Amino acid sequence: EPKEFSGKDEDEDRARAWIGKVKSAFVRDQAPDDEKCLVLGSLFTGSARNWYRQLSRITRSDWKKLLREFQVQFCGLGVSVARQYYHARKRADETPLEYLYRLNVEGLRAKLRVKSGPSDVRREHVEHFIETLNDRDLADQLALLRISDALEEVLRARQ
Repeated sequence: EPKEFSGKDEDEDRARAWIGKVKSAFVRDQAPDDEKCLVLGSLFTGSARNWYRQLSRITRSDWKKLLREFQVQFCGLGVSVARQYYHARKRADETPLEYLYRLNVEGLRAKLRVKSGPSDVRREHVEHFIETLNDRDLADQLALLRISDALEEVLRARQ
């Protein structure tokens, strides 16, 4: 049974994972579209419920429209992958190494050559990681290194 969704943490990855679980449950249960609309609407709480209530009746009763509106509002659909990369921040529940891996993926999605590109692109990626880390002590240590291979080793050692 899918959990409720509040939308309050504004985390697009979590929203995508949540709607993926909801869609899987609908497939498993062979839910018709009208039931999908009703169930999805019942899972919203807080600001997500307020967002849902302001949608037109037509949108709330059309599964494809409702799903697309959800993806635009909460999953970053239509937002450029470059914007997602440049607005990425380390989450409280992520280790620095997990954040590095996620940022690498975001960078690759944005067509930035963060692994195999020219050294200036790799250096900018490392600097972006350090600036968005939210861990001053580690950021200070890493700022001295500024070498992507050594960066991963330091993070592994800290886990």
